[in-house]
Amino acid sequence: MVDDIDIVGNFVSTDRHMLKWTTVLNVRQIEYKGTSKGFSTADFDGIRHMLQQVNWEMVLDGEVEECLAAFRRILQNAIERFVPDNLSCCSSYKKARWITHRAVKCVRRKHNLYQRHRDVNNPKYIAQPPQLRG
Repeated sequence: MVDDIDIVGNFVSTDRHMLKWTTVLNVRQIEYKGTSKGFSTADFDGIRHMLQQVNWEMVLDGEVEECLAAFRRILQNAIERFVPDNLSCCSSYKKARWITHRAVKCVRRKHNLYQRHRDVNNPKYIAQPPQLRG
């Protein structure tokens, strides 16, 4: 948001003006911690037992939309109770979401080349003058 605008003066050979302004930014750091369901560690026996306890004749009586909403609600309840959440943090990702796999591959290759260059047992590193070693 632009807060304060001042006209500083004219340019020498044109009719244009120089402007000076200040901006006000409200920056909040948002840490992304997405969650996903860990279906591989779910309690499927508990889900089966819960679904067997439901009186399906009574639940699925009525209009199609109402039956679908009731079925979805029961299934969501079972998932919330018996399927644990997997928290994803920064270290579990191989790459940032905005970067392509090709760019990650190039960066990894660059890091590997630099590590090879800095390897103290590498003959090329030993042959370098000490002031050039990083």
